[in-house]
Amino acid sequence: MSKPGPLSLNAMYKVLYDKLKGNPGKITMMTIAVLMLSEIPIYVFTLLDIVKLKSLYKYRLHYARDLVEHLGSRKYPPLDLIVSTAKNAEFNFFFAYVIPGAILIKLANKLGIYAYDTEEGEEKVTWTRIIKETFMISVVADLLFYGLHRAMHTPRFYLPFHKKHHEFKYSMALAHHYMEYKEALVFALPQALPPLILWGLTGKKMHILSMWIGVFYTQVNAIFGHAGWRVPFVPRWLPTFQPDYHDFHHVDYSVNFGAIYPLTDMLFGTYLKPRLDTNAPIPKDISYPKGFVWSK
Repeated sequence: MSKPGPLSLNAMYKVLYDKLKGNPGKITMMTIAVLMLSEIPIYVFTLLDIVKLKSLYKYRLHYARDLVEHLGSRKYPPLDLIVSTAKNAEFNFFFAYVIPGAILIKLANKLGIYAYDTEEGEEKVTWTRIIKETFMISVVADLLFYGLHRAMHTPRFYLPFHKKHHEFKYSMALAHHYMEYKEALVFALPQALPPLILWGLTGKKMHILSMWIGVFYTQVNAIFGHAGWRVPFVPRWLPTFQPDYHDFHHVDYSVNFGAIYPLTDMLFGTYLKPRLDTNAPIPKDISYPKGFVWSK
């Protein structure tokens, strides 16, 4: 048997596999740790919103003036708004995603139900397989998110479920989880269901590594889409990680319902690529005043 190379994905996975003695229940429970790690970008962007550096103002997400004339310049959110948003957002994160997720995984383990392939092996855990499965998971996740999100904009669901999330015209990272608790429970589904749907369609379990990377990848895209910051090292032609894609949905509710791929909205005729203003003048007051909210 040939020795695995330094970039062997299986060799890296095997470290964890051996540490957990190959126990599929314990390995699956690590999904919760991955979910927690995927929150880190929210805290990074929120720290930038708190310190409010004038030197970084140019990296705030600014649109062409004619697109946002009714909103004015995008400024830093005030501290009291950050704190009140954090209370709702983190409650939803832990009580709609983390704790229910841990309970469901524990229950499935008790029943001997293992929805993911957790085995190791050079032929089983390859870069090709994991990248392919991660992409499949992300596509299904974005389609599910798009469908649920469009439903939330119908008269039946908008007021009782979704209006709270749209209190933000100019979004911020914490707004990713800022919503009614019942809506947070609904939007846990695009994260949880894709591997199960693909298992049903293909007859093959997705590898747990694909699920972990898929969770992290979809979460980071959604956070980018709410943070209100440009990411200068991400080229505009890249078909993912585009902060303005979902962010502009908060400016114009009729477009950009997806969270990852603009192609999703293109397929359904709801895509708009907003023009950016990368030379927006720095206002005298770079933060909104205490007590400010974007809309009600």
